[in-house]
Amino acid sequence: MIIHICRLVLVCSLALLPVACEEEQIVYYDPPGPLELDPANADPLARWYTNGPWLLDLRADASYALYPTTNRYRKPSQTGRWDRVTYARVDLQPYQELTELMRMSVMVIDGEQVIRDPFGSIWIPLNLPPHVDEDDVVGTWIGQHGTLMFDPNLQFSYLTTPTEAATRTASGGTWRCDQGRVRLISNDPGSETVLEIVRGDGSIALKTDDDLFLPAQVNLKSTLSPE
Repeated sequence: MIIHICRLVLVCSLALLPVACEEEQIVYYDPPGPLELDPANADPLARWYTNGPWLLDLRADASYALYPTTNRYRKPSQTGRWDRVTYARVDLQPYQELTELMRMSVMVIDGEQVIRDPFGSIWIPLNLPPHVDEDDVVGTWIGQHGTLMFDPNLQFSYLTTPTEAATRTASGGTWRCDQGRVRLISNDPGSETVLEIVRGDGSIALKTDDDLFLPAQVNLKSTLSPE
């Protein structure tokens, strides 16, 4: 009787042991290589971008400006702050009230880090923003009757050249480029002056009806002269 009980206990104990299975076949694959967008080597996002007709400026101070044109001297349609939430996502939070946060994806296309907006548009990085007429106008210009100074913030000042009959006077206002011309809108109401941008072989001048302005570093005896 005792022997039978011992056999029963042994059988029950063996039943509780795990059943040996055939050895599982493990297939090893070669690693696919680094991620297309490597978190450890993601490029900084603070730079200029374009999707073709628009410009996006992600600035190093975490602010941004969105332009409905490729001319950065125009008024941006949207400004705000941006944040790289993860290595593969960046959020744009507009300053304007009632404007929703825009989530954009960071990805790599043809070895270049780009951004895709929620509408599927691809924004490619630029080393520099597109060159426009305003880039050539900013600076100091000297004419026969005075000196013009154009600020990147689209403000200008004009100092007349003193003569024996008149002392130096100063005026100012805002300026903008428009189809090969520079429009000066004076602080004096109703006063506007138009200058023509004249380009030669590697040279440039601003021309009015009675004066010719050359960049300050150019000799006034340039080959460009009023007609």
